[in-house]
Amino acid sequence: MERLWAGWRSAYLESSGDDAGPGSEGCVFCGLFASQLPDSQTLVVWRSPLVVAVLNAFPYGSGHLLVMPVRHVADLTEVAGEERVALWDAVHAGVEAVTAAYRPGGVNVGANLGRAAGAGIPGHLHVHVLPRWDGDTNFMTAVAQTRVLPEPLTETWRRLRSAWPRGQGLGSGRRVSPSLDEEEQTMAEASDWNTAIIQEFRSNGGKVGGQFEGAPLLILHTTGAKTGQERVSPVMYQAVGEGFAVFASKAGAPTNPDWYHNLVAQPRATAEVGTASVEVEARVADAEERERIWSKQKVDYPGFAEYEEKTTRTIPVVILTPTA
Repeated sequence: MERLWAGWRSAYLESSGDDAGPGSEGCVFCGLFASQLPDSQTLVVWRSPLVVAVLNAFPYGSGHLLVMPVRHVADLTEVAGEERVALWDAVHAGVEAVTAAYRPGGVNVGANLGRAAGAGIPGHLHVHVLPRWDGDTNFMTAVAQTRVLPEPLTETWRRLRSAWPRGQGLGSGRRVSPSLDEEEQTMAEASDWNTAIIQEFRSNGGKVGGQFEGAPLLILHTTGAKTGQERVSPVMYQAVGEGFAVFASKAGAPTNPDWYHNLVAQPRATAEVGTASVEVEARVADAEERERIWSKQKVDYPGFAEYEEKTTRTIPVVILTPTA
């Protein structure tokens, strides 16, 4: 028997001890979700009270997601109503995430219902989301019955968590807490998403993957217009002379983002650009200046044109000028 050493897996195996063991029904998934361990250890990419997306601990290939109800249920026909909507919304979001993170040639989506159908954990329904590429099979699998995985699970978790779509695939199941109203839910989701982007930005010298891979991104520090507290937001920018133009698109929402109102109230701010921290002063671009900058942004990044189509407001362009 040949052996292929993959030492990085020991960290995962050691972390899957008694604290993350089987739940009350002897289910590994239920025990994992109830463990209170951080998502970085359980490899939960995204969760809600109804649905969870977690990495497969024994993946067929990099980016292999499992999307499932939080509730312990085996039969797909028993998943109905809000739970069913939440499950398929999360599957849709999972496909978007693996596509953005890995740019595969295709994606496998499917479920094995019952042990006879190949389910490894038949008692807890789960849907596989797996990116695939032309020619991604090789002699190791065919001859040695061994899979070679090019990245550790921790890196896969980081990439998919960063690429998980914000504001899409939300459905009923994307609620952060049953007690939150819709506005608070959106704010909490945005906070979680921003935090993941900021952590990745700072860990990689100002670069991130997923939907922002290759795009110019800065971390904007503003002062809350109402609270006076520091607020931190990742935003795309366009270089304008020695400064930066940022766009209050809010993905085409009907209102301007909070950071825009903060800058109007207090124009002095700080921008993290790459590994540098730059003190800036903000001003809203006038109509002629805005048109020139905004037109270029829509050509360079067509998603901004889509945001414009979604809203009736004129999306402001803000110029950040270094003060030193």
